[in-house]
Amino acid sequence: MDYVAILAASAWVPNVYFIYKEIQRRTLRSAVRIVSADHVKVSFNSYGPNFILKLAFMVENKNIVLSGIEAVVTNLENNKEKVFYVKSMEHNINESLTLGTSNLTTSYKKFDVMCLRLNTLLYDERVLYFYDKAFLNERISEEDKTNEKMLFLKEQEKEGNGVFNDDDFLKSVEMKNRINSINDSFFWEKGRYSIKLTFNIHSEVFDLIGDKYKFEMPSQDIKHIENNKEVVEKRFEAIVKKNDMPLWVPGADRKLDPS
Repeated sequence: MDYVAILAASAWVPNVYFIYKEIQRRTLRSAVRIVSADHVKVSFNSYGPNFILKLAFMVENKNIVLSGIEAVVTNLENNKEKVFYVKSMEHNINESLTLGTSNLTTSYKKFDVMCLRLNTLLYDERVLYFYDKAFLNERISEEDKTNEKMLFLKEQEKEGNGVFNDDDFLKSVEMKNRINSINDSFFWEKGRYSIKLTFNIHSEVFDLIGDKYKFEMPSQDIKHIENNKEVVEKRFEAIVKKNDMPLWVPGADRKLDPS
């Protein structure tokens, strides 16, 4: 038996395996499969229109890193579109079973989003908070103007040039513009909506499965969350006057259908 030949051939086995794995890595497309809960929570507050989705992510073929998670929401009655992005998310960090019962308690941790790493060996369940991308950029500008106005008036008071008055500040042009900017961003109307999820995966071509959904907003839910327009003004008044903070009207839970 030619042991030298056998040894020489066996030395190629690891190399062939690694070459195969490298070809597979370079040629196979990743696939991200999304499974959604059966509802979406639609809301409005000082961060503008927003909604919450509970999603499970599964990735096939290769581990990947997602960033820039966004959703294009379209009102199917008038074709108005708005781009929302994930500002924060909650991650399942613990599950516990109550002793002597079948009650399973799930604990979540909320954090701001930079990216999301998905592993082929695990599924990843998240609660995603989507916010109006354009409005949040505008909101920063209006917030800066009101903060500058308040600091200016308080500096004037320190220098003996008048007394800072809460009511006068709340009636100022800067404060009115800030409140109007928030309330004018209200996007929700009666009718059907579609959601199209999008992601960035750097230097990767991938397939996205389960990225389209639809839901309906009835008039009573619109009126319900529109009550938060009044809460916006009351909360700013509470901040300035250091009063108890009024609570937001809870969002509307709507049935979510795959599209």
